[in-house]
Amino acid sequence: MMTIKEINEQIENEYIQENIHNVNNNWFPLMKYDEDYGVSRSFDAIQFLIVGLNPSLTNKFAEHIHSTIFEIEDTFDPMSTHDYGRKEIYLNNKAAITKKLIDYQALLKYDSKERIPYFKQLENFFIEIENKTSFKENIFHYDFCQLRHTDSNGIKKTIEDNYEILAKHLDTIIEVVHPKIIFVFNGTLAKLLKVNNFFSSVNLDAELGCYFYKNIPVVLANQLSGGATSSVYREMLIWNTKRILNKK
Repeated sequence: MMTIKEINEQIENEYIQENIHNVNNNWFPLMKYDEDYGVSRSFDAIQFLIVGLNPSLTNKFAEHIHSTIFEIEDTFDPMSTHDYGRKEIYLNNKAAITKKLIDYQALLKYDSKERIPYFKQLENFFIEIENKTSFKENIFHYDFCQLRHTDSNGIKKTIEDNYEILAKHLDTIIEVVHPKIIFVFNGTLAKLLKVNNFFSSVNLDAELGCYFYKNIPVVLANQLSGGATSSVYREMLIWNTKRILNKK
């Protein structure tokens, strides 16, 4: 079974080979996932896989990324904004920089002071489904595209143009993590997966009201934050998820 470190490396290499690049003006390293998985940390506890469109990039995190890259190589001029220089430092120090960024991403997901509101919304959602679920231990969050960009509309064409390679990466993650249920929390991505026949059937399962990836139920929804999901729909989503879990 592949480790997340191997998956991170495979994804990065294929983004380079396929020339999948950031759509904004500044260069940022790709999103990376917790490389303890498959080494010191088992996938066995993962129950739910959450799939988003692509990682957002707050101003605070952008500043953290740049300062991390600068401090790794103190001979580099921190006043420079030359993207090529930042990229070269990263490529020469990938392991150290990746570790620092993964650690900071963990704060954004789990730390009460640094946490992005989106992840608090997700935690509350899964608490309502299963009180015993730990967001940190039982859930794996993955983004369909690893390019860091806040404006999802700006990156939509890049994702559509590179759908096949991105879908292959999602296939790999699902096979490795093997959750008991998958949630796609993005309307744009849900539509993209449907029109490209990613699921085992083109229609909702008549009994469970969800799609399937092989034998794994897939629930399609909008984002839980930012008003994309109403309180009424959220309540129905929780009800149907509990029903799917009970029947499975």
